[in-house]
Amino acid sequence: MDTEHTLLAAIHADPADDTARLALADWLEEEGRRGQAELLRLHVLLRGNQDGPPPEADFARLCELLASGVRPLVSRRRYEAGMVFALVPPGRFWMGSPAAEPSRFDDEGPEHLVEIMRPFYLGAFPITQEEYESVMGDNPSYFSAWVEGADRVEGLDTSRHPADSLSWDMAEALCGRLTDRTGRRHRLPTEAEWEYACRAGISFAGPFHWGQALSSHLANFDGREPFGGACEGPYLRRTVPVDAYPPNAFGVYDLHGNVSEWCADWFAEDYYRRAPTADPPGPPEGDHRVLRGGSWTDPGKYCRAAFRYDRPAEEDRRDFGVRVVLEYEG
Repeated sequence: MDTEHTLLAAIHADPADDTARLALADWLEEEGRRGQAELLRLHVLLRGNQDGPPPEADFARLCELLASGVRPLVSRRRYEAGMVFALVPPGRFWMGSPAAEPSRFDDEGPEHLVEIMRPFYLGAFPITQEEYESVMGDNPSYFSAWVEGADRVEGLDTSRHPADSLSWDMAEALCGRLTDRTGRRHRLPTEAEWEYACRAGISFAGPFHWGQALSSHLANFDGREPFGGACEGPYLRRTVPVDAYPPNAFGVYDLHGNVSEWCADWFAEDYYRRAPTADPPGPPEGDHRVLRGGSWTDPGKYCRAAFRYDRPAEEDRRDFGVRVVLEYEG
């Protein structure tokens, strides 16, 4: 086993210990992969700062590296139907939006400290049309060559577009089928896991893993309504491939826009006021389930990391998709 794989195996073996990550950064530096080394060191530094705003220059540099094409080197697993999962280590973060965040809703507060106690592997991408069909035997996606939205994707290979038109019930059935086929538990992320992963474990950085602003040059949403002073951009009126935009520092793609992603939780508007600090599971019951991340049809304000959207479990709109958790086994 070469040095890279040895260090990644050490990160998998003890996801909470950053010693192996810093050793990996040193090795990357020695190999001339300076961008990846700097990105990894900055991410370790920023994740460790939960008691105040991240150093602006360090966070700006991390975003600059990602935007320039530097890709984080993280522990990954490739599983059923070629699905790729990125390791999300345990950690603490501030969940929800601060009272001063523009366009926030009351159900995003109060902002509160949450601890993710257990590592997990999260889909590096939303489930694609190709992956969904491979597992479930059909492709219900509106934006495919065989369904109503075919004219909007004419001439495009949509196999790497996210599976859309998925209800929460369909997402749960997919997880059950994956679990049965692999013998490894697959499930939907909790709201807390989703937001922690979306923010790449960095608190106080802003509404997006990019910071304070979002244009549709960085994510697929209605670019006529950007956020945070960003410039207007294209509005494609359809989905795009799940790797069309840069990932966050956890190596996870497409968390803002493209399709809204179902979470495991029931929705309750006041849940944050009574949620446990450690691994909040969501309310025990409810009428609606939660979606996160915003979609191709939404304005930028609905793509914020803290934005919560609730719909009936059987609803299967053309902007609803899913990202899956593969449970960690040491």
